[in-house]
Amino acid sequence: MAKHLIVAFDFDGTLVDSRAAIIASMQEAFRQAALAEPTPETILSMMGVRVEESFPILTGGKLTEAQVQRLVESYREIYGVRSKDLISLYPGIADLLRAMREAQIRVGVVTSKIGTAAMQDAQHLGIAEFIEHVIGAKEVTNAKPHPEPLQRFCRFFGRYPDPTTLMIGDATFDIEMGNRAGAASCAVLWGAHSEEKLRGASPTYVVKNVEELVAIL
Repeated sequence: MAKHLIVAFDFDGTLVDSRAAIIASMQEAFRQAALAEPTPETILSMMGVRVEESFPILTGGKLTEAQVQRLVESYREIYGVRSKDLISLYPGIADLLRAMREAQIRVGVVTSKIGTAAMQDAQHLGIAEFIEHVIGAKEVTNAKPHPEPLQRFCRFFGRYPDPTTLMIGDATFDIEMGNRAGAASCAVLWGAHSEEKLRGASPTYVVKNVEELVAIL
């Protein structure tokens, strides 16, 4: 029997390598708005944070709420186009998701992006059939690292987060959310945040590849 009955994956940086798409789209949106482009390193450090929250930080709090919203809409429109050529699955992810379904592990996504956008990417990459439920930015009041997204995710399956729930992510926000919700948490080292930063969030597990991830399920 699987140790973890319900598994929630973060999306960008965990299942899908979307770093190039996010960087290119964000920098283009900033250029079109005549704003200084954030560096790739700065953009990656903010992965896992809703763009509605990260953009005011990246622009130094100089934009009005309406200007931030226009920038967000521009970014999402650009990403919808650029992502088609710039995203890919991390090695072994498709086989992992297929094996989890065969093991009757309930699988879904808890992401800071809009849920429909995540599912469009999942369909493009051929993994949508393995994802039972998605909690995205528009489904919650409180974003990661607040426990609400994972709590809402588990409610879909008629449960509350507990140690049989596993939250898997590449950012400290994912780990902190899982821990605060009372679930087990797993940090993956192939995404946005460094091993040192992730370990500082006290994950239950730390894995460097999909093979190690399989071993803890």
